[in-house]
Amino acid sequence: MAGSPRFVPNGYLVHPGYFGKQEDVQWKLATDLRCAQLLAHSIEQHELALAIHLRLKRDRTSVADVAVRFRDDDPREGAGLAQLWRNKLKGRVPAKPEDLTLWSWLTGIPRKNFDLKVLLDIEITPPRFPPAR
Repeated sequence: MAGSPRFVPNGYLVHPGYFGKQEDVQWKLATDLRCAQLLAHSIEQHELALAIHLRLKRDRTSVADVAVRFRDDDPREGAGLAQLWRNKLKGRVPAKPEDLTLWSWLTGIPRKNFDLKVLLDIEITPPRFPPAR
């Protein structure tokens, strides 16, 4: 039996049920660099999931219809794949980078990067290149 994921993207929302459903959401800010990375991933996953949700609603298409179209990229099929997509679209499971790229292509929304200052609740000096010697 598989364990729960190490991080749950909708856990970074003040109201986790809004993940992928509401445009105007409130995020819990990060307190360290690792949490900032996870928050950035969560925000991008939410924004792409929201775009997919709106498109599904507009086109009157189901998650299963869309998920099955991409089953060649995933060995799971049918109901299991649709359930996995539902869980990712609701932020219960983190989407893999490959998922986010696919969702970006599906929606026409480019992948994002977020400024560290927007993600943090405290001030942290970000890593810089070249590293100090």
